[in-house]
Amino acid sequence: TLLAVEMLRAAGLRTIDAGNTSTPLVDAIEMDLDAFVVECTSFRLAWTPTFRAEGAAWLNLAPDHLNWHRSMDSYEAAKAQLWANQRPHDVAVGFIDDSVVMRRLQAAPARSVTFGAAGADYCVADGHLVGPAGVIADISAMKRSLPHDLTNALAASALVLETGLGDVQAISSALGNAE
Repeated sequence: TLLAVEMLRAAGLRTIDAGNTSTPLVDAIEMDLDAFVVECTSFRLAWTPTFRAEGAAWLNLAPDHLNWHRSMDSYEAAKAQLWANQRPHDVAVGFIDDSVVMRRLQAAPARSVTFGAAGADYCVADGHLVGPAGVIADISAMKRSLPHDLTNALAASALVLETGLGDVQAISSALGNAE
């Protein structure tokens, strides 16, 4: 979420992280912004049947919230609300290495795009983050480049590029400065 915000800011947009952050979405809606980057929790999605994002990334499904959800099935159904109301011109971004996410991505009503270390639309190749249009950023220029940093950067890059809200220059700049 924060990485996507930095990418959009580097693209010159007024944006904020909202939702499961220090800024509730209901507060952010009143702000004069160009774009919202919303971290949606499964807890809220379970009770929000009409949520729609023009671009939405699903990073994974792991049994880490079963203290709240009744079962993995109810947890999965809640997270699937992320894409449920998208339109065909929206974009659904999914993690290629998670079979549940990929199964749900196939059923998403939006355009689907994948990310992951290898074999995805947005992936790592020859020391670079790459997307369908080519090189996005040089990994050696990134301040953080652990495996999870790379997949997070790929997910955020896919959101920013696929929604048309930023370009590779903004992404590369943000990745070089992101802590």
